[in-house]
Amino acid sequence: MTFLVAAVVFVGALCLFELLLTFAVLRRLREQGEELAALKAKHGHRYDPAVLTGKEIPVTGHDLVGFFDSGCPTCHEEAPHFAELAVHHTALAVISGAPKDVTDLIELLSPVASLVLGDEASELVTAVDIQAFPTFLRVSGSRIDQAQTSVAALAEPVPSA
Repeated sequence: MTFLVAAVVFVGALCLFELLLTFAVLRRLREQGEELAALKAKHGHRYDPAVLTGKEIPVTGHDLVGFFDSGCPTCHEEAPHFAELAVHHTALAVISGAPKDVTDLIELLSPVASLVLGDEASELVTAVDIQAFPTFLRVSGSRIDQAQTSVAALAEPVPSA
């Protein structure tokens, strides 16, 4: 009889352990599902910078504006092309990120463009409603005429309406 009681207690403890393990797995799966849903929502749509066309930009006096971020590999790839185009324009480069991470962008763009860095850059990104980096704008006065995510597309003439 003692063996039967011991076996029932052992099976009960084993079932309880497996039940706790199942709850832990379900909790972890739920967390992963929430993380995946957040990622899908974050990258679920393709950003079209053309939505910026016609908006007002709070900085005037520049006809070419580029928005860069320190953690953006494409920004570092597009920066030399922007610098080439900026030589022929009055350009503004808005560079977001920690100062130590943007030194290469600063060195490349400072000879050909005015720079906005740090908190001012973050405020300008928010004010213009930039949703992707890099973003390049052609500006007339304070009105955005053209917005693109590549310098090559921006260098093309603006289609007339």
